[in-house]
Amino acid sequence: MKKILFILFFTFPLLGFCQSYIFCPEIKTEVKQGLNDVKMSIIFKDNRVYDKKVKEKCTKTEIFNAFVNCIRLTYPNIKITILDEGKFDETPLKGIVTFKIDLQKYDATFKLGMYRAITKYDVKIFDYRNEEITFNEIITGEGKQFNALGLKSGEIASNQSFKEAFDKFILLFDKLTPQSNK
Repeated sequence: MKKILFILFFTFPLLGFCQSYIFCPEIKTEVKQGLNDVKMSIIFKDNRVYDKKVKEKCTKTEIFNAFVNCIRLTYPNIKITILDEGKFDETPLKGIVTFKIDLQKYDATFKLGMYRAITKYDVKIFDYRNEEITFNEIITGEGKQFNALGLKSGEIASNQSFKEAFDKFILLFDKLTPQSNK
C-alpha cells in the first residue's frame, strides 16, 4: 500500500501531470486612513487565456467582487462605483479617480507535488479630480505550497499570490494627489 501511495504522490507529478485551479481569494487587509469621500470608479477586464482546461472554483465576478471588498475594507471612506467591462476603453469621467484593472492571470497550478499560484494584472489609474494625472503599473504576486493538504494547499498558494499582488496594488493609492483628503 505504501508503494502505491508513493507512486501516486511522487511519480505521477514527475510524468508531467499538471492541473490548474481558480480559487476565490480570501485575504485579510488592514484599514488605512485617508482618501475620505473620494469618488472612485473601477472597471475590470478579464484577459486571462489558458492553453489547458482550468477547474474553476470561482467565477470572474466572484474574483472581482473579492477584489473590491478588499479595497472597501482597506479604505472604508472611499465611494466606489463598479462600471461594466464594456466601458473599459471609454474615457474616464472628470472629477473622479478611475481604476482600470486588466486581469491577465490568476490561478494555482499543481505540478511536481507543489501548487504554484500567480496573480497578474495591469492597472491604469486616472486621477481626474482637478488635473488629469495618469499612471500605469503591472502588479504581480506569487504563492507556493507543497501539496500536503490536497486542494486546500492550492487555496493557500492562491491566497498568497492574491495577497502579495493586492499589497502592491494598495501602495498605488499613495500616488493619489493630496486633494483626496478634502
